[in-house]
Amino acid sequence: MKKLVWKLLSPEELKAKYPLNDEDINFIAKSRIELQNIISWIDKRKILIIGPCSADFEDSLYEYAKFLSELSTKVEDKIKIVMRFYTGKPRTIWGWKGLQNSLPGETPNLITWIENSRRIAINIIKNYRLPLADELLHPQLIEHIWDIIVILLFELEAQKINIIEKWLLD
Repeated sequence: MKKLVWKLLSPEELKAKYPLNDEDINFIAKSRIELQNIISWIDKRKILIIGPCSADFEDSLYEYAKFLSELSTKVEDKIKIVMRFYTGKPRTIWGWKGLQNSLPGETPNLITWIENSRRIAINIIKNYRLPLADELLHPQLIEHIWDIIVILLFELEAQKINIIEKWLLD
């Protein structure tokens, strides 16, 4: 029997392979502060999390990001747009389970997923200046992506949620 063994890059290795520059880091930090201010009613704008059901085909994601980026500049005084960047399809029972498992048509591979997700997310941040929201299906991988995501949505018990909130807000 053939045994499949993949080596997951550490968070540090992954971040070195797909780094953020200072401009990207500042954009993400500013977006998080803006969202905190909106949620706290300091900023009167609304938050709109919008995007595809799941982050699937790379070219389509960039096309959609371009559209949202252009829209965002038109409505930024009233609405803070956050692009939905969900890499999984947790409610899909049969067939392709989303970018979290593989690129469309490829064999499922967690390593490919985490690397492709980070690479695509950074391209969206760099080229379209959109903050991203993700649905965290693998909480053990938070350290691989927390620095590029402004909103995480997940179904976990409260203790894990508190730990993740602390990482995001520190």
